[in-house]
Amino acid sequence: MAIKTVVRIDSLDSLTITELEVESRFTMDDHGPRVADYFVLTGLTEDSKPLDEEIQSEGHIKPQRNLAPITDIIIIIKSQGEKVPPGYTCIDQTPFGFQADLNNGCLGSPSIFLCYKRGYDTPPLTDIGILYEGKSRLMEGCEVVSSTPTGLQANVNSRIGVSSQRAYITFRKAKADSPHNTLAVIDITVILTNKGETPPHAFNLINKNLNKGSMVGNDVYICYKKSAILGNSLVYEPALLSRYPLEDYPEFSLPDSVSKFCMPLGATIECWPKGHTHPLPLFSTFVLTDQGGAKVYGAGVTFYESYPENNLTDQQRESFHMKESQSYSIHTNKCICILSRWPFFDAFKKFLTFIYRLSLSGPLTVPIERYIAHFMHEVPFPTPQRPRIFMQLGHSSLVLAQPQTSPLPLSGASYCALLQNLGPETCLNLLTYVLLENKILLHSLRPALLTAVAEAVSSMIFPFVWQCPYVPLCPLFLAMTLNAPFPVIFGIDSRYFDKYDPPTDATCVDIDTNTILLPDDKKGMSWKILPKKPAKKLLSMLASLHREVLRTGIGDSVSDDLAIEMAPLDDDFNKKRNQIILELKIQDAFLIFMASIMKDYNKYLLPITQQPTQRVTDADARFDCSGFIKSRDRASHGFFKQLSKTQQFIKLVEDVSFVSENDERVAFFEECTERVDPEGKEDVKLIDYEAVRDSEHTVFVTPPDETELEGMEFDYKGFPVLNPSLFLPMGQEGNIANRSTRNVFNSPFPRRTKQEMRQSQKMAKSQASSPEQWANYLLSQCYALWFLHLPSYVQGTHSKTRALKASFEVLKKIQGKNLHLVDEVCYRILMQLCGQYSQPVLAVQVFMEMRQRDVKINAITYGYYNKAVLESRWPASSFSGYQQWVKLRHTLLAVAQFKRSQKRRSYSDNSDVVSRSSGDSVEADGRVEEASANPCTMTREEKSSTGMNDL
Repeated sequence: MAIKTVVRIDSLDSLTITELEVESRFTMDDHGPRVADYFVLTGLTEDSKPLDEEIQSEGHIKPQRNLAPITDIIIIIKSQGEKVPPGYTCIDQTPFGFQADLNNGCLGSPSIFLCYKRGYDTPPLTDIGILYEGKSRLMEGCEVVSSTPTGLQANVNSRIGVSSQRAYITFRKAKADSPHNTLAVIDITVILTNKGETPPHAFNLINKNLNKGSMVGNDVYICYKKSAILGNSLVYEPALLSRYPLEDYPEFSLPDSVSKFCMPLGATIECWPKGHTHPLPLFSTFVLTDQGGAKVYGAGVTFYESYPENNLTDQQRESFHMKESQSYSIHTNKCICILSRWPFFDAFKKFLTFIYRLSLSGPLTVPIERYIAHFMHEVPFPTPQRPRIFMQLGHSSLVLAQPQTSPLPLSGASYCALLQNLGPETCLNLLTYVLLENKILLHSLRPALLTAVAEAVSSMIFPFVWQCPYVPLCPLFLAMTLNAPFPVIFGIDSRYFDKYDPPTDATCVDIDTNTILLPDDKKGMSWKILPKKPAKKLLSMLASLHREVLRTGIGDSVSDDLAIEMAPLDDDFNKKRNQIILELKIQDAFLIFMASIMKDYNKYLLPITQQPTQRVTDADARFDCSGFIKSRDRASHGFFKQLSKTQQFIKLVEDVSFVSENDERVAFFEECTERVDPEGKEDVKLIDYEAVRDSEHTVFVTPPDETELEGMEFDYKGFPVLNPSLFLPMGQEGNIANRSTRNVFNSPFPRRTKQEMRQSQKMAKSQASSPEQWANYLLSQCYALWFLHLPSYVQGTHSKTRALKASFEVLKKIQGKNLHLVDEVCYRILMQLCGQYSQPVLAVQVFMEMRQRDVKINAITYGYYNKAVLESRWPASSFSGYQQWVKLRHTLLAVAQFKRSQKRRSYSDNSDVVSRSSGDSVEADGRVEEASANPCTMTREEKSSTGMNDL
């Protein structure tokens, strides 16, 4: 028996259970769409192939040498005769070839150089810093380089030294028992910023000038790069070890490549020295795209387990350089993952963490399989009636919140994480690169952050939709596509570049260090090519929001650690609410910018007003691009010319011009363009984030019970391969397919959009106070209801054409009485019916009526209009070949009649002059008149061409 407890939160101080309901199982209507679709376990199998061989065999990417971590740094003073000690490397030059003297440019100062040592024999350095003596405090766990190898003072700032204040280099080392994959310093360099040098890509800048206070010295800075230590490991292609459910859903099959996305760096066998701490599990997310363009969201937890040493082959032992005199431990990694159509990443992270910890716990009375099945089939989807679902998971809890109902596309984006890690200016630069469809490569050492940032980057260009390849977390088997000669948005682990060169034509964005590496042909490209006023307003809004993100720390919510949060439930609800509001504020800032630069773009749409030709669907034929560019600020013409050539701009024109799945979103954006002020003088809010409120209704879902498991215990020595017989109690297996992936309302006729419904409700509230206005509002709603039922009426009538024309006359009468319609749903339905019953001429008449009445046509109605005139069968040409000859004959007859009247006038003026030839012509004219005046002698075609008929 499944227990559903409905919990009402009367206050945020406590939870009060007000109702307890017991039922055999939830019905499909109770559950709604599926919260999660698949659970998979991936890892190493006996058939796994080495992954490095497959990547290198592609021949696209050139391997680089693998750098050992830096284990020590020292200072030497060459001007005092000190030499580089054995085993150390001296940094002699900067990236531009200048001397890397830490006192570069200071007259009379000693020549000081930095040296480092690499290796695996001692713990590596994890951080480097600069300590100004007397002005800053040494951080815990750090050491100071206070002297040179010969005992000289290692002060690296002679100017400060003169003032009895010294500057020293500090470092922090990893612990001796730290995990093998600890982030460590792998490279160091020195730069002179006043010489135009910038930190190399993926390097951290220590923002302290070593020549601070010097009047003549150069600005010297130290930069360092961190990466995970690559120890003794062999990389293989990951494979699927287990899955649930065992069979695919009819509408959504389990992707074949899911194991490679769960473990993007491959499945590994690793040899660790004994005594090292076990690495913590790592949380990551990814996004797949199905054939229809719909997104599938994945959330996984990767962890290490022991690998039997006797399973190693001789070749593997040789690769590890294993010696009997040394002690090792062999490990392999696995990943548990959830696939869903919904980006409930926080909830998935908590659930996966919970079941991973179960595999490490003692004997259990309920197996892991039962928890998985219970979560996937017994947890209902949050709806307006039950906006929050609460599930207790041991000492932690899981909360599912209803996705925000917004015309903006649903995504797994974290705008807070984007803004916190990249800052306002880098966000604007990224916006520029995405709008102009550059090749963008995002990378980070934090895999959970990659998907959150990539989703934000791809969605901040709304209403545009990225049309090129999009892989937020790219696995190694797709690495060869990084060199493809077309725009992409890829996210990849930064450790990939420790081994391989980045593509030369890609814009590489390091999320961890907030640095951008531009290709040679795009050097100098920045956000300053954007329209000036909207860009400055966006920068100002992002700067303000950036300060709020840093103050609240909400951007830190995207992390890859699996720490259990013990905060009270009301704090969790409040934190989630504040995060949603801040996310919407940042999204609103980007939306205001996009609406400002695209304002009045729909005025340059070119409707189809006559029988379509072969190229009628081309974007050039549907949009006046040159007119649109001329209407923009002259300084921005170059930007708009590039923008108008992108695939996403062409796709927007197609979405507006024809019926598409994005109709409601485009219609919402058109409303936004009408509300914004292009000059930016008035503050406007396009997203109603104030409507995000706490609901008082929460459904509490209890953990699974021990049905049919009485007296059984389950003890695990690692995460198990799933046992199909333990998932669900007998009798419930047949009900798991009843729930669909999505709630879909299938209707062949257009309906009011959610935005139009909200607008109608606002209008009703505003007009309810006046009896006359309220009466007019109710009358307009009555007409709207009549048109909503018009499809059924037309379907039941004998003469479809007559019914449609009659409804058009009704529409004109409504407008003739100056009755204000709430929205354009009446016109939209009539447009759709014109297309369904092949009446393109009537559709054009309805369209012209809307223009004449100054009725604003949104993207949905406009799409149905173009569909009606494009796909309908137009009437045949007015004249056939025979009728053309009849038309010519009538023209000649008309000319003869004019001649006859002219001659009669000349007879009356000159009655004494009679011409026989003129008399003959009169007789001929008389015969022609007689023939043309007798309709009985005309054929049916002649009657049709002259407008006559048998009646």
